[in-house]
Amino acid sequence: MSDSFWSRGGLFSFLFAEKRREQEARAATAPAVALGLGTLAAPASGRLWAISVSGRAHACMFKLLVHDTGAELAVTLEALDLATLAGPGQRDMENLRTLSHACPWRETGQVPAERAGELRAALARLRLDGLAMLPDSQVVDDWHLGGLIWDAGAPAARTFEAMAPTSGPAFELLGVLHRAGGMALSAWRSLGVLDLAMLYHPSLGRPVHDFGGTPRHVRVLCPDHRRLPEVLAALDRLPEGAPLLLDLAPLNHEAKALSRWALRRPNVALVLASGRALSELPAEALPRIYGSVDDALADLSRSGGG
Repeated sequence: MSDSFWSRGGLFSFLFAEKRREQEARAATAPAVALGLGTLAAPASGRLWAISVSGRAHACMFKLLVHDTGAELAVTLEALDLATLAGPGQRDMENLRTLSHACPWRETGQVPAERAGELRAALARLRLDGLAMLPDSQVVDDWHLGGLIWDAGAPAARTFEAMAPTSGPAFELLGVLHRAGGMALSAWRSLGVLDLAMLYHPSLGRPVHDFGGTPRHVRVLCPDHRRLPEVLAALDRLPEGAPLLLDLAPLNHEAKALSRWALRRPNVALVLASGRALSELPAEALPRIYGSVDDALADLSRSGGG
């Protein structure tokens, strides 16, 4: 055969192979982008689990990645910048605004070795055959979960979606990865971002989150009024006297009852982000009320916390 033939054939083969690689790469990353997970690379080893949690108006609030390399469980959490969200609803905006000083936010951690075994066992028990993509005709009117599972060496990731899952494999996977994030991450903002998922399903977390520190930062999530007695009991167990930052930023009308609790305790400051919550405060409300945790911590540190 002639050199010109090989030249033409080689060129066509090269262009065809390049086009195919480009299409395969686009096919592998496009579902992740559509799910709010951005562009993810295939894991070099083990398995990558990734989920995105969106609010009632399609606002992707955070994504959580758990990479099981075999040697460790590495966790990465990303909270998205409010400015990048396309038209979130009022409730989603209020929930995100409680962490607005922190967005965009990213933290990476590792599940402690002594806890990794239980998470791996929980992941192994999941019935992943029930995971699938939603049809295009699915009406999205509630919180949304997007997910991706990618094994090392696989040509593409397995993707799935679920609308407001309260049971089944998607919800079980969310619960396990949520626990992994709670074990691996330490910054209060990261744990606060994880707490946002609880606002859409209370069983995912605890109604009172004690971050410690000075002043002691205690965040209350009480989307279900039936858990209010549980919240008040947890607050009553806190030691009296020490400076307390009671973070009620995620709440609306529940903040009224909890602010009344705060009035009975010395050295308490409140964080309230909702205008509705502020309007419902009793007339004798505490003098120290802040719109964000960052503002509160900065002011209280200057004044000695008391």
